[in-house]
Amino acid sequence: MSDIRDKRITILMPVHNEKKLAELAVKFLRMNLPEGDFPLVLIDNASDDGLREWAASQQDLTYVYMDQGMEPWGSVLQQVIDGLEIRTDLMIMQCRYIPIPGCMERMLDVFCSDLSPAAVSCEMTESTIRQQRTAVTLSEYEETVDYAGRMSGRAERVMGFDGCFFFLRYDALTQIGGFDPSLFSLRAVIRDISLGLLYLGLKMVICHNAVVLELPTEFPEHMDSLIHMEEDEAYLRKKRNIHYMNLFGNGDIIDIIDIKNSSDTNILEIGCDCGATLLMLKERYPLITAVGCDISAAATDLASHVLDRAFVANIEDESLPLTPGSLDMIIFADVLEHLHDPLRTLRYVKSFLKPDGRIVASIPNLMHISVMRGLLHGDFTYTEMGLLDRTHIHMFTWNEIVRIFDAAEMEIELRQDRCIDLSVDDHALIEHLLELAPSAERFMYETFQYQIRAVAQKHSDTGSEASPADSTDAGFEALGDSLFSANIKQAFLCYQRALYASRTADERDRLHRKLEQCGENGGSVPKTAIVIVSYGQRFLLQKCIESIREYCDPETYSIIVVDNGSDNDTVRWLKEQDNIILRCNNENAGFPAACNQGIELSSPDEDIFLLNNDTRLTPDALFWLRMGLYQDEKTGAAGCISNYAGKGQIRDIIFDTPEQYVEYGAKNNRLMSDPYREQGFLCGFAFLIRRDVLRLTGNLDERFSPGYYEDTDLSLRITAAGYKLLICENSFIYHAGSQSFRKREDLEELMERNLQYLVSKWGAEQLQTALGI
Repeated sequence: MSDIRDKRITILMPVHNEKKLAELAVKFLRMNLPEGDFPLVLIDNASDDGLREWAASQQDLTYVYMDQGMEPWGSVLQQVIDGLEIRTDLMIMQCRYIPIPGCMERMLDVFCSDLSPAAVSCEMTESTIRQQRTAVTLSEYEETVDYAGRMSGRAERVMGFDGCFFFLRYDALTQIGGFDPSLFSLRAVIRDISLGLLYLGLKMVICHNAVVLELPTEFPEHMDSLIHMEEDEAYLRKKRNIHYMNLFGNGDIIDIIDIKNSSDTNILEIGCDCGATLLMLKERYPLITAVGCDISAAATDLASHVLDRAFVANIEDESLPLTPGSLDMIIFADVLEHLHDPLRTLRYVKSFLKPDGRIVASIPNLMHISVMRGLLHGDFTYTEMGLLDRTHIHMFTWNEIVRIFDAAEMEIELRQDRCIDLSVDDHALIEHLLELAPSAERFMYETFQYQIRAVAQKHSDTGSEASPADSTDAGFEALGDSLFSANIKQAFLCYQRALYASRTADERDRLHRKLEQCGENGGSVPKTAIVIVSYGQRFLLQKCIESIREYCDPETYSIIVVDNGSDNDTVRWLKEQDNIILRCNNENAGFPAACNQGIELSSPDEDIFLLNNDTRLTPDALFWLRMGLYQDEKTGAAGCISNYAGKGQIRDIIFDTPEQYVEYGAKNNRLMSDPYREQGFLCGFAFLIRRDVLRLTGNLDERFSPGYYEDTDLSLRITAAGYKLLICENSFIYHAGSQSFRKREDLEELMERNLQYLVSKWGAEQLQTALGI
């Protein structure tokens, strides 16, 4: 490996009306330049914001001003290289990227390594591309420096970069003919360079232990460049003879793929385009055999440089040159909707799968609220790409996906929903549509694209019918993998849940490593202290605690019971129990005071789950509540849905026995698309609170003793502290309801007294806003 200090690399910084950003970028570049020779050329494409005056006073850079008005960036970059007779390797750097200390050294280590890449980039804090985005959300310089210091070195081969911050070999640029002068936008220039390098079989890599902070800008591209994006894309499609030119892998598809033995795994992607998804998969599982086919010869020509094999085929001709029973997996990434008869295709390709082989697919959802809104206005307008891509022949909703895979005798074992941000009006329209069609579910309108994994159905006469629990447990690790970059705390919870269900030492070792990786990146989640107040009702209390032990991972919780003067039989039973922290009051201290006693008995770092003794947990109810609690940093508390609850949390169902409610919960408590709803208050029968939030708000107000409205008061204090309250639709808990209070003769008087205290404490207007009373 050559010494990076011996290299001369010219830094080209393209700028247009970005004076403040340019000043910052130059400042941090000077601070963080590695040893060596790195002349800086500031290329000003006709700015009129005072940049020219500032740049003229800088002594350690070359300033080039394009004075004929804004020109295409491809032309500008090539003019500068030719005009200044630059013959060194290059670094292309937009001024919105701030290099972190050590970033460029690490990139240069890879650039000068035995990998011999033609281009090297790094992680970016605001990248829209999975491969290039930092694993955690970062917005400040110091926290980005801290993150970069904890990252380990790894270079991942990719097919393109997101944004201009990369090293580029001069001889590679020369081989592909330089920058195309017809391309106006920098984004198109990067794509064209990437395609040129790929056609020559030259490598591009992302250095994962190097990171830049991306400064917020009104536009990710220069506005004048954005005006020309569509014509740039059309020009490139014609130049390269490829319609989609997708250089970035489908990370959502990758997230639902779990490969146990990669050295003996054969995967085919139908409609592989340039091969980006399979390349991403090979980087994760280097020993797999990845084969792609596509209808476009130009696309497979590119894919052949990064895959084990790529060939031209029209899947609907049913002429794949493959051996039946030879594949472990077939991928359809946004392909089934382009076929005339997708069911026939599914049946055809099944013959190439091994007995336990999978089909993995991403499928756009015609029922998405954006399409429904257009239909309500009489619009169904096709576009170049998206849900209404003009090349889509077959349209899918979730029910149609289930039907077509069932008809192909494939069982969907995992579904993951990709959603996009919705407006307040979108959510309101969804509520109206759900009223009109009660059989529909919310996720059907919110999901933009479904990711599904399916396996051949096992018939009962084979004696090997798959267990629903097996497929569910297997999905938690995959869900954790999919969340690692977006929400590392939720990923931690998923790995923890998968570990609880693990069956082999290999699984446990792998999951322990993933949990450690989460912890190293700040993703650990504390245990939950389950605080139960008991007052008689031994049978209900016993069933409550039994449900915790049956359905919760013992490594994730502690049980604290505060007994409020129960009969001797109840106290005797409690004292016989192992692993329960018990406090026995001689008399009834009231519900708020007893809850506070339980909180004080918990470990200081445990979250608090206030749970009534007349409840029964259902499978994964607490897990999904914890997922809701850590869905973002501004969630302060989470509540479930139930058969007996207050406004917003009650589910209108009636069964004959508590066991039937538990069975209902087992079916309800599954992965859903955005199951969270924000609400102004939560009912206290099952109230999960983050410990750091409880420190801010203080414990329950004991002036509400013996009980009623103390949960409402705590809810208001949490929201007043700036935190959200979430209802988790995928967490159902059975609640017998008011077993301790309903026999009180003064119940109405107690409720009225506490309501008046609540009003005096918060004011009628605030209560009306928060509670709708």
